[in-house]
Amino acid sequence: MENQHYPSFYKWCWLETTLPDWQAALVLNASRRFRYTLDLKKEEEKKLILRKIRAHAQAIRATYLFKAAGGQGQRQGQGQGQLNETTKPLQTSTGEFPIGPEQLASISREHDIASLQQYGGVAGVSNLLKTDLEKGVDGDDADLLRRRNAFGSNNYPRKKGRSFLVTSIVLGLLES
Repeated sequence: MENQHYPSFYKWCWLETTLPDWQAALVLNASRRFRYTLDLKKEEEKKLILRKIRAHAQAIRATYLFKAAGGQGQRQGQGQGQLNETTKPLQTSTGEFPIGPEQLASISREHDIASLQQYGGVAGVSNLLKTDLEKGVDGDDADLLRRRNAFGSNNYPRKKGRSFLVTSIVLGLLES
């Protein structure tokens, strides 16, 4: 059913004039609609740039580490992985054992392979501690007492338990 007020010719003219506006609006809306979607080409370019930056940074870091290791080897008079015969274990402990707890702690805390090599490696530290790599420490009570006096006991302090009041409050809060 056609409207009596507007003949079909006027409808066609109206469509002709408004259709380009609608198309422009749809195109504009489409560009707005998809502006936050992922552009795969740009993302691939970003990943490639990041890979290049990481590779360059890794090469620079390796160069600095290589220079530092070379300078350290020249200062100590030895190369990487070689033990100098003139280097002797440091005897700074006063007591029954030639190595003290401070030296052991510094070796393990800093993962210092050079100072471990100064003491003769793992076998050298084992000899300084008067232990056997296969059997460990003798089970003699006197020997254990001497070791405890020299290096301290190997116990962690107990944690304080929570009071009954705190526990009951926490449980009460959980129930509600």
